[in-house]
Parts: sequence; C-alpha cells; structure tokens
Amino acid sequence: MRTLVALIIASVLSSGVHAADWRSIKPAVTTEAELIAAFGPPDEVLSTFPWAEWSATWKKRPAVSHYTLRYTVQGSKSELLVGPGGPADDAEVHVAAGRVQAVEWHYGGPSARAAGQQLRADPTMTFGPTGSVSQASSLAPDGVIFAELGPNDTRVEVRLELK
Repeated sequence: MRTLVALIIASVLSSGVHAADWRSIKPAVTTEAELIAAFGPPDEVLSTFPWAEWSATWKKRPAVSHYTLRYTVQGSKSELLVGPGGPADDAEVHVAAGRVQAVEWHYGGPSARAAGQQLRADPTMTFGPTGSVSQASSLAPDGVIFAELGPNDTRVEVRLELK
C-alpha cells in the first residue's frame, strides 16, 4: 500500500504540475475561464455600460463584451499578483470576447522600488532614454511586456499584451 501511495505521489510530482504564473497567460488566446481556473476568482469586476442600459431597470445582467478583472493584495492571495516586477499591489486583467487581452501590474512605494530593481536587473528588458520617467520593453513567451517606471521608482506600471 505504501509503495502504491509513493508511486502516485511521484507520478503527480513528475507530471509537470506546477503553480501558475504570469508567463502562462497568452494574450488573445487564454480564456477568462482558464485564467480563473489557474489564478482564482478576482476581487472585483469593472465594466462600463451605455447609458440606456445603466439607467434602465435591470432585470438581467447587462451584456458586456469587455471588462476588467481586478486582483488586489488586500483581498487576494493569487499568484497573478506576482508579475514581471515581482509582487505587485494589484493586477488588472482586461478581457474582451471572453479572452484575456492584456494584464497590467501596478506597483507603488516599497513594491515599486523592488519592481524597478527587478526589471532593471532583467537582461531581456530594453530601457529607453532615462528621464523623470523611464520606459522599457521586452518580449515575453506569448506577448510583449511594456514597463513605465516613475521618478526614483516611486511608481511602476507593467503591461503584458499581444505581440
């Protein structure tokens, strides 16, 4: 019996199952359902509606073709909060027609300084001219990463989107 349990555990461990991370997201390919299965439900869903739908008495959920799923450090322990710059304050996933279009990670204060250091240490990131705001980009496995670093790394925004 112990041998069978050990074989099952070894099989599961060797099957390549690992925690999801942001690199598994393929913009315009990954579905909302796949994202939620991998990273858990978001803390908030943001959307905008035409005035006619907003002002009407809602008898059913208004149809939306695009919306944003927000994960926050205060409300979630999702691995999605660990982005290209490390642990973020929040992550926003832009969804259209049921597919992930882009992911944005927001870093501020201490998390921004750590993200700035991590992004600058990444040899794949190409930085533009340095001024009060620095911009950088890099190819990701299934998209492109754009980063904007505020003065003295007080604010860092990182975006993964379609190539």
